[in-house]
Amino acid sequence: MYKHALIDALAAKTELTKADAAKLLDALLETIVERVAADEPVVLVGFGTFKSAHRPQGVGRNPGTGEPLTIKETSLPKFAPGSTFKGAVAEAFLKRQAEKAAAERAEAEKAAKPAKAPRAKKSDAAEAPPKKKK
Repeated sequence: MYKHALIDALAAKTELTKADAAKLLDALLETIVERVAADEPVVLVGFGTFKSAHRPQGVGRNPGTGEPLTIKETSLPKFAPGSTFKGAVAEAFLKRQAEKAAAERAEAEKAAKPAKAPRAKKSDAAEAPPKKKK
């Protein structure tokens, strides 16, 4: 889902105009970025936690030459999903898997049954050639 689709969904669920929903989303994202950049976690209970993670300086290797490289120390944004969010995603996954398995079973049963020949109509029987006698 892209940002414009999220704005449409917010507008529909909150009865806000699309412009107001866009302002709301922009303000929410801006606030999260500001707080995490200030090294303050943003905790949305059930949904998840946005936080800043420190990565220390390290040594890596150039894959082409094998020469050692210094990797700079930095701070990165991290997101840890909450239990409600994880549970909803897992439940949706299991539901999709069950639906897929049911569709595959139905398809296998359909393929296993021999195709029935269409019944001849009375008008078709009159046009059929006579049967040979033995």
